[in-house]
Amino acid sequence: MAPRRILPFALAAALVTAFAAHAQTPFYVGAAIGQSKASSDLVRDRESNIAPGTPSTLATSSDLKDTVGKVWAGWQALPWLALEAGYTDHGSQKIGTDYILNFGGIVSTGTVTTDRDVKGWGADLVASFMPTPTLKVFGKVGAFRADITTQTRVSNGGSFQNPIGDSLSASRTETVVKYGLGADYSFTNHVSMRLEWERLPKIGQAGSAATTGEADQDSFWLGVNYRF
Repeated sequence: MAPRRILPFALAAALVTAFAAHAQTPFYVGAAIGQSKASSDLVRDRESNIAPGTPSTLATSSDLKDTVGKVWAGWQALPWLALEAGYTDHGSQKIGTDYILNFGGIVSTGTVTTDRDVKGWGADLVASFMPTPTLKVFGKVGAFRADITTQTRVSNGGSFQNPIGDSLSASRTETVVKYGLGADYSFTNHVSMRLEWERLPKIGQAGSAATTGEADQDSFWLGVNYRF
């Protein structure tokens, strides 16, 4: 994740901790940075689109991890149940495949490169219990409205089968279930630190280079909560 993309989340985290103390309410806000990782299903899906059914030799390099950020607002409806909503940038994945294809004795070579971005809005139910007065352990389940975009390019002598040039864009908006686990440690009545893991299962669409690719997306977060 580029520094300019991290900055809004870092500023939000700083603002969370900068509020003056006052009477506690059921409402809170938070911000976190972390690392996301797409599953290797994404690589297999992108490789399968390179001349399927044609004898081939493929060599793929990938970077499925990225530094990511999110912000959220919450309402503590019950001592053990909260509702949260927020925006998350799940970062980018990059895949590059060098190929050698054999079309009936005619050899073709090239490189296919894909950049994929995932971001969107989500809402969660968060159920928790407190083993100690300052430590809260929680599980969450909710929905994520994802915007997924990909840019696929062919280079080094290769080309798409259809006359569409050497670059192809794809985008998809979908709502998926998301779930996670975490812990929240309170330093004061208003400020706490949160550590959590979240998963977006099977996000995107498998298929040709005209689709976004499909994979599980796991993210690990370290953040700060401010309760009003």
